[in-house]
Amino acid sequence: MNPKESSTSCADRKAIEDCVVSVSNLSKAFGHTLALDNVSFSIAKGSTVLLGGPNGSGKSTLLKIMCGVIPHSSKSRVEVFGLDPWPDRAQVFRRTNAMFEDLAFPDFTTGREYLSFISSLRQIKPDLAMRNASSLFNIGSFWEGDTRSYSSGMKRKIALAHALLNECDLLLLDEPFIAIDHNSRKELINHLWKRKTAEVTTVISSHILLGLDSLVDRLMVLSNGRLVYDNARVYEKESLEAAINGALERP
Repeated sequence: MNPKESSTSCADRKAIEDCVVSVSNLSKAFGHTLALDNVSFSIAKGSTVLLGGPNGSGKSTLLKIMCGVIPHSSKSRVEVFGLDPWPDRAQVFRRTNAMFEDLAFPDFTTGREYLSFISSLRQIKPDLAMRNASSLFNIGSFWEGDTRSYSSGMKRKIALAHALLNECDLLLLDEPFIAIDHNSRKELINHLWKRKTAEVTTVISSHILLGLDSLVDRLMVLSNGRLVYDNARVYEKESLEAAINGALERP
């Protein structure tokens, strides 16, 4: 399906006021490298969207623009909750939780201290936040140790706990399944189902697709910074992997 014909646009599915993300003519360059090239789409409240595509296709850049970590180009329009996520990022942050693949932890801190700091920034009751976090992905078994000694899987679990620490309206996850074990992946999928039931809008960038076929109701594929595929998956029988491969093989 042509990206412009997406059956999951806000106008098609719900009233405009339920449109969580709206992007129009978004391009983003880093020096001479064009990361995003004229991308347009909208996401309705409660959608669970998978961003597919090869490395370097612009997925992480798109997520960071959506939550106000980096600015979009002046000629493009990006709205999240009806706000521009760059100048209004403080307001967008309050309703958005995100995890990025390149998250770095402060030196000389434990996982528990890091999550306690995040909970204070989000104005969550520390005792409640830490009690809830300790049960996520069994991080309570290692979070007293210095983060510099963590394995890649341990770091990823703390980053996921960061993203799931409290309720939110928009959840952005960048490669959340890398380096985590089978049980943690199942636990994360269960958490995503709970958020879906609560109508949290979720956007996931991932190369690991196991367990996502029934969860995801929309697939968007980026290639060389362009949105080459955008389609609802409500009645589709084709697997996510097959749909992504088919989109990337088209001329």
